[in-house]
Amino acid sequence: MYINDLVDSCGDDANLFLFADDAKIFQHINNIVDVSTLQNKLDKFTEWTDKWLVKLNVGKCKNTSVCHKGQDDTITPAYNIKGVALENMDSYKDLGVTVDSHLKFNKHISEKVNKDYMMLGILRRNFKDVSCKCFFFKCM
Repeated sequence: MYINDLVDSCGDDANLFLFADDAKIFQHINNIVDVSTLQNKLDKFTEWTDKWLVKLNVGKCKNTSVCHKGQDDTITPAYNIKGVALENMDSYKDLGVTVDSHLKFNKHISEKVNKDYMMLGILRRNFKDVSCKCFFFKCM
């Protein structure tokens, strides 16, 4: 109930994803007017945090542009919150999933595979004298 008015505070056309203590504001950018619109929504968001005395960790706030294949992704608009420029990120981790600017999951899959190999190495080192049959069980 605490954040029920957040969407209204950012504007009727605000695009927000809310999950627990996490909020994502997004905007489809076609031109410079859309860039200004998104910055305006960010400003309204910070006004809401000031009104409700919510401490915003600006250092955790990031900017990511998601582009279509073949679309120019070299120019990323600059946004700020309370005068602090948001860091532009090529990829970010959200709810345990690494997402990149082209919505490819190569980095996420690579991270998971590397973690699995690390766990296999730990098992191999610590259980080198145990038979492989000990790790298999029959499900009924």
